[in-house]
Amino acid sequence: MRKTPLAALAATLILSACWTTHVVLKYQAPPNAAPAAPGMPAIAVGAFSDTRGKKANWIGRIRGTVGNTLETFVIDQPVVTLVQAQFRAGLEARQFPVVETGAVYEIAGVVRKLGSVQYVHVETDVAIEVQVRRLPSGEQTFVHVYSAHAVGSVQAIGAVTERTLRDVVNQTLDDRAFRDALSH
Repeated sequence: MRKTPLAALAATLILSACWTTHVVLKYQAPPNAAPAAPGMPAIAVGAFSDTRGKKANWIGRIRGTVGNTLETFVIDQPVVTLVQAQFRAGLEARQFPVVETGAVYEIAGVVRKLGSVQYVHVETDVAIEVQVRRLPSGEQTFVHVYSAHAVGSVQAIGAVTERTLRDVVNQTLDDRAFRDALSH
């Protein structure tokens, strides 16, 4: 059986077909989140950098049986902006005094991993290095990498990614060592 160039082209197009889906990832604090201690100094949420080696707004993909990408998932902003907003929302939900200017401490960090890949099921990995700096000196008083891994159903790649990122933000904000670094 001889393949025609048209059949080869059609097969290539089918195997390489890929579409992009925009998802929204929201933050919701757990109902039992411990509030900030009274008298907590003012905190600023600084910049996060992205060392994932992916496009700035990429959060995941669905892979085909031969490893080809069938669908790409993106958000409408850079991942670092999303992470910064989620940390701000988490701090505010816990009644930390978050300010734009005049802060005593700044939270910043590095997004090392944040992405989901689906073959048979969805696997999501998030790892964020969180840094606390004393202002205005910039002296680093705390550094820790918080991470989470989750597995979920194929239909829920956005939900699994949202939940896993939220888990990392909550781990950080509810960690006693992190809170202690903000109160000295």
